[in-house]
Amino acid sequence: YQRRVRGKCVRRFDTAHSKGVTQVVFQRDSSQILSCSYDTTVRIHGLKSGKTLKIFRGHTSYVNDAFFLSDANILSASADATVKMWDAKTTDCLFTFRISLSPSAAPGGAAVPSGPPSASPFLEISIISIIPLPRNLEQLVVCNRSNTIYICNYKGQVIKSFSSGKKDGGDFVACTVSPRGDFIYGVTEDATLLCFSVQSGNSEHSMKVHDREVIGLCHHPHRNLLGIYADDGFLKIWSS
Repeated sequence: YQRRVRGKCVRRFDTAHSKGVTQVVFQRDSSQILSCSYDTTVRIHGLKSGKTLKIFRGHTSYVNDAFFLSDANILSASADATVKMWDAKTTDCLFTFRISLSPSAAPGGAAVPSGPPSASPFLEISIISIIPLPRNLEQLVVCNRSNTIYICNYKGQVIKSFSSGKKDGGDFVACTVSPRGDFIYGVTEDATLLCFSVQSGNSEHSMKVHDREVIGLCHHPHRNLLGIYADDGFLKIWSS
């Protein structure tokens, strides 16, 4: 991936990852870039040097999302169905959690030790994204490839869940949160957008937003606008 300013490439990271990059975020002071990849790793790169500074290994499948939780910690989410917290300095995995979708498992999921997964009641559902809840940074919005979006804490315990209510075409492919954390927006496989109230847990609104499968969406930081982009080649801006 490359950083471009006014059409000029000012820094190129030729060996950032060995496979496709899935997410890129800047550190708060913009001195470093965090990335994750299909190569199962999370990495920190120096913006000035262009060199890879840290490599975080431990996921067993694609890493779909990662961000700086603070200067000291990093969170990542993977297709291996886990969320991991890392020490940004030592690259040690501090803990790992999974969310249980099994009716026979303890409600709300549970934390599991770091390391190779063992036999357990936890289903292997790919986690697409994780988003800190703006008004409560101790909780995360977790979107996985199922028909349910979760709010959970850092022990993996589910606080609330939001379902599309559909078995066919109802699995979520992307989600985002409003700037104040009042609403969660999720898009399903059949390109239906659902708006959930965080407070009540109810679905407030739903509508068809694209003709093909949606790739992702984002919320404007200050206005009630949603940008939704899809496999049909269109980017659409909706009033939220």
